[in-house]
Amino acid sequence: MHISFGGGGGAVRVTEYLFIDGAYLRFCYEKVMKDFYGSADFRNVDFTHVIRGCDAQKVFYYDCIDDMQKQGENDLDVEKRVKDQEDFFNTIRSQAGYHVILGSMSGTRPKKARQKQVDVHLAVDMMNHAVRRNMDRASLLTGDLDFKPVIEALIDLGIYTRLHYLKRYTAQELVFSADLAREITFQILHGWTKQAFQTAHPIPGGIIGYARDPRTIELRRGTFNGNPLILYGFPHGHPTQDWRCIVAERYTEEGQSLTVLNGDEALLEKYFRTMYGEIQWQ
Repeated sequence: MHISFGGGGGAVRVTEYLFIDGAYLRFCYEKVMKDFYGSADFRNVDFTHVIRGCDAQKVFYYDCIDDMQKQGENDLDVEKRVKDQEDFFNTIRSQAGYHVILGSMSGTRPKKARQKQVDVHLAVDMMNHAVRRNMDRASLLTGDLDFKPVIEALIDLGIYTRLHYLKRYTAQELVFSADLAREITFQILHGWTKQAFQTAHPIPGGIIGYARDPRTIELRRGTFNGNPLILYGFPHGHPTQDWRCIVAERYTEEGQSLTVLNGDEALLEKYFRTMYGEIQWQ
C-alpha cells in the first residue's frame, strides 16, 4: 500500500508488505469452505484479490512442497502430486507483487510430517525488511502464536503491524500483540475466490436498514441476540416464491434492522449463522 502525505517537505510514501503463512491460509480456507459448501479447493483462491484486500504493495508467500510418499502412492503418484504443487506455486509467483518462498517437509511418516524452516524464514524476512526500512508497515496473515515475538520486535523498531487472522484458528494473545488485527470472515474468504467460483456459488447479501418487500409474508419467527427475528417470503404462486429474507430487528446500536436475502432458504439460514450467530426459532 502506498499512502502519500502532502506538506512543505513534499510527499511521503508509506509502503506496506504482506507476509502470508501459506499453510495457515490453506488450512483456514479449506476448513471454512468445506464447512459451508461440503468441499473445498484451495486453487479457487484468486491471489490478486488477496493483495488488494490486504492493501499491500508486495506479498511474500511462505509454504512448502509435500514430497513425502503417502500410503498407497507409487513413485508416479508422488511425482504428479509434486508437479501439481509446483504448478500451483508458479501461478502465485506469476501474480504482480508476489514472491514465493518454499521450505521442506520433515518427519519420518506422512501423518507426522511438519514444515521445516518456513516459519523461521518468514520471521527473518520480516525483520530483514524492517531493519533495511524497505517497508513502513507490515501485515502478517497467520494464527500461529510463535509469531508473537517477531510482531513485538517489529513494533519496537517502529514498524506498524497488522494481523490478518481467522478467529476460530488464532490465539487471542497473538491478536492483541499487533497494532491492528483484522478478522478474516467467511465473506472475505469468499471474496478472495476466483470470479467463476463466486458466480457459481453466490452468497446472500446483508443490508442494514433495508425495508423488506411489502409483498412478502411472515413465514417464521425467532430471536437473535435477544431481539426479534423474522423469516419472510413471497406467497405461493408468486414468480419469486423461492426468495426468502431474514430480518433481524434492532440489529445495530442505533436500532436499525439487518436484512439478509437469498433464494435458497437452507443456504440463507446457514449463511446467517456463519456470519452473524445462532438463531433461536420459535
